[in-house]
Amino acid sequence: MDLFNLIDSDSTILTPNRRLAATLANQFNHLNYTHENTCWQSLDILPLPNWLQRLWLEYSSSEISSIPLLLTDNQKNILWDVILRHSPASQLLLQVRETASLAESAHDLLKLWKIPLSDPALVTTEDSQVFQEWAKQFQKTCQKNNWIYNTELPDILTEKIELGKIHLPKKIIMAGFTEISPQHTFLLETCEKAGARVIYYNAKRHIESIKKISLLD
Repeated sequence: MDLFNLIDSDSTILTPNRRLAATLANQFNHLNYTHENTCWQSLDILPLPNWLQRLWLEYSSSEISSIPLLLTDNQKNILWDVILRHSPASQLLLQVRETASLAESAHDLLKLWKIPLSDPALVTTEDSQVFQEWAKQFQKTCQKNNWIYNTELPDILTEKIELGKIHLPKKIIMAGFTEISPQHTFLLETCEKAGARVIYYNAKRHIESIKKISLLD
């Protein structure tokens, strides 16, 4: 079935990136133009991370109680940089900023794949142990200051959806995803349980035959 035949008045299309979202929006507008429509409802289409941020902003605006601050990407980058520069291990680093970026990416990946910092694989090497300390310091700093960050957002929103505090569209269409992380899969399953219909269009719903192993240098 064609993607645009799946949409209705309460549908949201999610993509893995901005480029695909823009391309599909242009195709939809062109299709309506060629059919000589004089007006049409704009597509609600955006990248998955942006949709999560929108859900959080909508939830935040409706809450009276104190709400954690969602760090911007730049604020998050700076926090990782500060943590590494104050770490005793930084004396051995030649490129602190680059290492901070790698550590941040590794931490994000752990969140997406729902791997805890207590995983035994993180103590198998000296480097992984140092990373583990950096990551714990990052999380501790965020908790102390009531900050949250982008890769923590799916877990927080999942909890709010379960409590019925998040308004969802009736139909969520996942378009063009080659893989969907366990963290996002769990979020989407929670959306389905809450009554939203989730459709995977040219997207893989589950990742099969993937195993996690640790290798020593």
